[in-house]
Amino acid sequence: MPMVKANGVQLNVMRVPASARADGRGRPVVMLHGIVIDNLSSFFYTLAQQVSVDHEVVMYDLRGHGRSERPVTGYGLDDHVADLGGLLDTLGLTDPVILLGNSFGGGVALAYAMANPERVAGLVLIEAHFPVPGGAAAMSAMLDRIGELARQGLAIEPQLRQLRRVPPGSLPALHEVGLSADQVAFVTYWIETTPARKLMQMARTADGLVNGTTLVEDVLGEVPLVDSDLAAVTCPTLLVYGEQSDIVERAHQLAGVLPRAELTVLPDVDHSVLMGATEALRDRLLPWLAQRRLAAGSRAAVAVAGGGRAGFAADGPGEAPAGSAS
Repeated sequence: MPMVKANGVQLNVMRVPASARADGRGRPVVMLHGIVIDNLSSFFYTLAQQVSVDHEVVMYDLRGHGRSERPVTGYGLDDHVADLGGLLDTLGLTDPVILLGNSFGGGVALAYAMANPERVAGLVLIEAHFPVPGGAAAMSAMLDRIGELARQGLAIEPQLRQLRRVPPGSLPALHEVGLSADQVAFVTYWIETTPARKLMQMARTADGLVNGTTLVEDVLGEVPLVDSDLAAVTCPTLLVYGEQSDIVERAHQLAGVLPRAELTVLPDVDHSVLMGATEALRDRLLPWLAQRRLAAGSRAAVAVAGGGRAGFAADGPGEAPAGSAS
């Protein structure tokens, strides 16, 4: 996987070309993962293969994550937005793209669309975690707790390195480090489904990010996104949240203010929509992407008939909504 320098930071990037059957109407889909215990592999094993049938897929490790460079500072939304813009420029993706973000990555995608509406043809926000009043302190506290959990987990790494899975009871009780019930479920899912060696790699990443950078301070300094700013995002937007998620109220907030949003709330699912409800997510995502391609094809045909540029501004800001909320 190549390293690409964007906004002064080396980012680990993976590009998956569209399949041979693709008709050329699908815009590139750029995928942004969650924070601390995530990286591009979460998309590689869930959505990339299916989406790349009709779209080029671009995945990258956010700064400080996976194989990307880990600077000591620069972990606010504005920094990640600048990284994304620099990456698109370096990769030559100058036409509008579709941004697909999970959790914190959804917040980055949303903030980028607010700042650069002309470069975003559509948004897919999966459990998007964006700044809200009071949310910075809660997020900071959660990161501190994950950092403490990572430290404690690394303390028993020698005993775990030879194990395929982490045995129940070998890590501190998650409730005792102050995680909420939903956070416990999310972290427990990772612990129970991740090989011990990879889990230790995740713990080292979490320890390095939370305890070795300004991540927590940068999160604390975030300014909440207000409805008037969010309403400026006029591109088609798909929202997918879990019914049991501790941030599901943000889904309803976005659905109420984004003029072209379609909301899907998956029953009996928590924050781990991407990994825990992959099939249901695909069932909603792929038809939505197909709608965008059909819209692009229709607009291209009109443009050609009228002597305009084929495909120009298809699904761009200001077009009539396609489809209805679900």
